[in-house]
Amino acid sequence: MDKIKVLVVDDEPVYADIIKKTLNSSKYQVLKNFDAGSGIKSAREKSPDIILLDWNLPDMDGVEACRILKETKETKNIPVLMLTSMTATKSKVTGLDAGADDYITKPFDEKELAARINAAFRRFKSGKEEIEENIKSIEKYISKELSGKLRGTPGEGQYEETVSILFCDLCGFTVLTRKLEPEKIKVILNKYFSLISESIQKKEGVIDKFIGDAVMALFRSRRENEGLTEEKAVESAIEIHRSISRLKGPGGIPLKVRTGIHTGQVIIGSVGTEKRSDFTVIGSAVNFAAKLQQTALPGQILVSREAAEALKGVYNFKKIDCRDLNEKYGLVPYEVQFET
Repeated sequence: MDKIKVLVVDDEPVYADIIKKTLNSSKYQVLKNFDAGSGIKSAREKSPDIILLDWNLPDMDGVEACRILKETKETKNIPVLMLTSMTATKSKVTGLDAGADDYITKPFDEKELAARINAAFRRFKSGKEEIEENIKSIEKYISKELSGKLRGTPGEGQYEETVSILFCDLCGFTVLTRKLEPEKIKVILNKYFSLISESIQKKEGVIDKFIGDAVMALFRSRRENEGLTEEKAVESAIEIHRSISRLKGPGGIPLKVRTGIHTGQVIIGSVGTEKRSDFTVIGSAVNFAAKLQQTALPGQILVSREAAEALKGVYNFKKIDCRDLNEKYGLVPYEVQFET
């Protein structure tokens, strides 16, 4: 097991020695720097797991050093614990506003110091592990390049990419819940989600999330010259509509879905708080795809003008007059012409 690296930046060597003595040498490796400049450099080059930063340093204010660390790509996610003899609340707030994760007053109790370092590392480790699990859950759908970039900066987990986004939901679900027993609804939904998942994965899409009876999926090119992501998304949507039409609702009436597809740039990564985060995509392109889906009629697949132009000659499209979408979002919807 690798040792936990603790970087101590303090111009008084005695405190670095106390910290080293306090921490179990078999579990921790203590790195020492005596000024802010060399401390920031060490943090960037050695990637410590924890930084203990003194407030008063000979070359720079510790608060400013903390701010620099938190604004630097390589170090912004490393927990910083401020060390100071100042006990005023205002001083603590100043340090925390600069991005410090915790605050330890000198002279410190050795047991408290060890407990705070351990707690900070557990939070840091938990965040890294959650991101790693999220990456692994979609790794088979993304490129090695993207996977590497998501892991490149500890805890960062964000990357921009152009993808095709598909939103699809089941029409009349509210009515369905009123007419059928919960057990029958469960059977229909399980079959519904199974068919949707199969259709998406067959076209190398990845399901981002289920939202009630709706699904959000992503399609991207994993290799150069692989083909249009819009084509994969439309192919998947057509198969979904055909598969779902074979499911029967109350009175034996075939079920229908409605779908929206848009291509645009998104931010892929871990979004949320320290306690709860999801690996997802965000950006206006996501909202546009959702708006297209909400506008679609039962059994209809709507795509944006950009997607329709990319697939010109592959599918037949019918332009839909929707002033609301055009004026509010700059979207011109096109209906995909297909046979169920």
